[in-house]
This record gives sequence, structure tokens and C-alpha cells, in this order.
Amino acid sequence: MKTKESIEGLITQLSNRNGMERERARRELVKIGRPAMPYLISLLSNRKQHLRWEGCKAIGSIADPVASSVLVNVLTDDNEEIRWLAAEGLIALKQHAFVPLLRVLQTKFDSPYVRSGAHHILDAFEKQHLLSKEMKEVLDALRYLRPKISVALAASRALQSNSRSGN
Repeated sequence: MKTKESIEGLITQLSNRNGMERERARRELVKIGRPAMPYLISLLSNRKQHLRWEGCKAIGSIADPVASSVLVNVLTDDNEEIRWLAAEGLIALKQHAFVPLLRVLQTKFDSPYVRSGAHHILDAFEKQHLLSKEMKEVLDALRYLRPKISVALAASRALQSNSRSGN
């Protein structure tokens, strides 16, 4: 098991000017997995774009379900690449992403970034045949540019259905 100091050292290496060193550090953090998550999650609020990118890339690669609620919040990042990494990380989490994604759609349905990310994620889930009828309604609300509030309503219905089915 890696110590706190070794994880912190790897986190520091994510600021290295040498791209190969950053990649090596990120791969090591991914191998460490869950113990590195709090350190990686803290990077997501860093003002430095490259550190948010590195944190999001590593979190998505670890694919730990505890990251789902963190990754949905990254869908609002100002940087398109970071939002894309968050969406890809949520796709890797499959069903573990459903509830946090639906919850963010209920509250941030007016965010074009959230709607775009959710569309990408749900479209990928549809191709993987993971969507229930209610989840498809959410995708349809996003896909056909219905009034924004319809996305929130569809997300609420899907959450209710999801809780009744025990998922």
C-alpha cells in the first residue's frame, strides 16, 4: 500500500513540465486506485486547468463508483476537454452514473454544458442498451431540444422509477 507521502509526491509530479513524468505519475495514481481518490478529487477545484485535467483523467481511469457524484459536477467546468473527460469517466461507471446524472439534470437543467454532457453520456448508454424507458425519455428531452424544464421533469420521473426498481 502506498503511503500518504508517496501519493502526495505523485500528485506533485502532475505539475511537472515533462509530459512523460506527468503521465507516469498519473498511471501510478491510477494503479493506487481508491486511496488516491481524495487527492485527485481535490485537483478538480484547482484553478490550474492542467491539474484539473490530470485529476479528471485519473479519476475516470480508476472508475470507482464513489467518483460519480464528483464527475457530474465537473460537467460544468469551463474547459471543454475536462468536461469531455468527466463524461467519459461517467460512461465507464455505467449504471453507477445514473442517479448522480439524473440529480444534476434536475437542478442544473439550464446549463448547456450539463445538457451536452448528459446527452453524450446517455447516448453512449443507449448504444450499450443500458437505458430504461424513463432514461430514454430523458435522452429524448435532451435530443429534441424540448423546453429545458422538460429535461428536469424527465429526470425526476426516471429517478422515481429508478428508486422503485431498486437500482
